[in-house]
Amino acid sequence: LPAGYGGAAEALLTSGLLWMAISAAAWAASDALRKRLAAPMGPVALGWWLSVGAFPVFLAWLVLSGASAPTTAYWPWGLGSFASTFSATLLMLAALAIADLGVASPMLALTPVCSALLAWGALGETLLRPAWVGVGLVVVGAVGLQLQGRRWRPDRGAVMMAGVALLW
Repeated sequence: LPAGYGGAAEALLTSGLLWMAISAAAWAASDALRKRLAAPMGPVALGWWLSVGAFPVFLAWLVLSGASAPTTAYWPWGLGSFASTFSATLLMLAALAIADLGVASPMLALTPVCSALLAWGALGETLLRPAWVGVGLVVVGAVGLQLQGRRWRPDRGAVMMAGVALLW
């Protein structure tokens, strides 16, 4: 840091709070960009490029880390992961096309909820009380976003985005 900034700036840069804000802004910008690109490119083409775009990053990591190439046992799981990601991307683009970004995008907060519940149910992992509280708060927040007055009327795009969270 330049001289004169002192410990407060250094504390901010190392606290994680700044990085959390940067990450949140980047994800929000990414959602807005995907919503904007879906119309001119078409959702299937954009979904394909968003899904396949991770492959060069995976190859670069493979080469740079010195890891060995995936074995044949990896490919069914890897292809299943690709199919799930591609399906989620198409569903997300469809949701963004019909819903307001502020209603649909927050539903992606259900992704760690789905992960935690699947780990608990399918893998027998134990969720401690704070995890259950967190799951409950996220679910209450997601339901709260769909309230119109005192009536629960889920937005179609938000429901689709909840499906994206499950697929991811």
